[in-house]
Amino acid sequence: RGLRVVFEEKAVAYDAAPDSASREFSRKARTLMGNYQLCQLMPRLLAPSHRLFFQFLSHKLIRLAAPFFLLALLLSNAGLASESLVYQLTLATQLAFYMMVLAASLLRKRYRRLRLLNIAYVFSVMNAAALVGLLYFIRGKRNVWMVDGRKAEG
Repeated sequence: RGLRVVFEEKAVAYDAAPDSASREFSRKARTLMGNYQLCQLMPRLLAPSHRLFFQFLSHKLIRLAAPFFLLALLLSNAGLASESLVYQLTLATQLAFYMMVLAASLLRKRYRRLRLLNIAYVFSVMNAAALVGLLYFIRGKRNVWMVDGRKAEG
C-alpha cells in the first residue's frame, strides 16, 4: 500500500509491567498463540532455506516446544528411574523443582522474596501459558485481549 517502516534512533518506548500474575499469564498466552498463527500464516519461515529460519527456530519454535520437552523429560525419567541412580537423581531434582512451583503458588506474592521459588514459578507459568496459547490456537479463539481485567471488545 505504499507504506514503509522508518527507524528513528531517538525514539523511546515504555512498557508497564503487569500488576498481576494473571495478566502476565494472559499476555504471554496471547503472545504465544500469535507464534502459532505466524506458523500458519507464513509457513515459508519453517523452511530451512529461509534467511530467518534459525532466528525463528531459536526464538519462537523452541519456546513453543519447551512444555512438551519438559513433559517428555519428566516421563522418561520416571520410566527409567528403576534403571539407574542417575535417573533417580534427575527425577528427584525435577520433582523438587515442581514442588517449588507448588510452594510458590501457595505462598502467593510472598514467593517473590525467595528468588529460587520465583524463578521456578515464573518459568513454569510461562510454559503453561505456551500450552494455553496452543489451545487458543487449536480452538480458533481470537478474542484473547484483556483490558483492565476484562475481555476487550472486537
